Amino acid sequence: MPAIEFLDANQHQQLKHHHQGRFKANMQRHCLPITLNEFVSASASLPVVFIKDAETGQFRSCVMTGLKAGQNLCTDGERWFDYEPKVMWHQPLLAIENSSDSRHYNIAIERSQSQINQTEGELLFVEGQASPYLVQLSQAAIQWQVELTSTQQFIQRLLQLSLLEPKVLTVQGKNAAFDVTGCYMINTAQLNALPADAFLSLRKDGYLAAIYASLASQSRVDPLIARFNALQE
Repeated sequence: MPAIEFLDANQHQQLKHHHQGRFKANMQRHCLPITLNEFVSASASLPVVFIKDAETGQFRSCVMTGLKAGQNLCTDGERWFDYEPKVMWHQPLLAIENSSDSRHYNIAIERSQSQINQTEGELLFVEGQASPYLVQLSQAAIQWQVELTSTQQFIQRLLQLSLLEPKVLTVQGKNAAFDVTGCYMINTAQLNALPADAFLSLRKDGYLAAIYASLASQSRVDPLIARFNALQE
C-alpha cells in the first residue's frame, strides 16, 4: 500500500506539485479509473471497462490505456494521446471523507509519487497557508471523490440488474496472440431483455448515456491493438 499523509502546512511547507509529471507517473498503468461523468467523453478514444478488485470484490469503472500490465499505450512520458482521465489532474492528492462529518474532506498525498517533490512545480503552501494552486487541486480531488460516489451507485445498479459480464479480449499481436482478462463489460443481451420498468428506471436516473457510451467504446480496442503492434516493429 502507498504511504499516505494528510497535508500539513508545517510538515509539508517545502513540497511542490509537478503537474507535467503526471504523464511519466502513469506510464506503467494499463487501466485508469474514471467516473460516471466521464464515460461519454472517454468512450470516443478509449475502451471503458469495469474491473473487479480481487481483494475486496468491489467493482470500479476504468479506461483501458494498455493491453498488458506495466504498459501504457496512451503516453510516451511527455505527451498524452487520448482522453485524459480527470484523476490525473489532481494526482497524487486524495480527498478523504472526514470521519466525523462526511460532508467535509481532508486532503492527503501519496508521497512516493514523482509529481511531489521539493524542486519542480508549484508550492502547495505559501507563508503557512494553502496556495491558490493547492486550493485548485483540492477542489478537483474533492469533486472527483463526489463523482466517484455516484459512480459506485451506478455500478451497483448494473450489478443488481446482472448487466455486467466478464470479458476475455483475444489480441492478435504481431508476434503472438494473447488474452486480456479481468475486464467486465455491459451484457447487451441482458440489457435488451430487461423488463420495461427496469429499463425506464435506468433512463430516469440518467444512466443510459453512460451504458451506451460503454458499449460503443468497445470499438476502441482495435486502435489500441494497432498501437501495440506498431511498437513491436
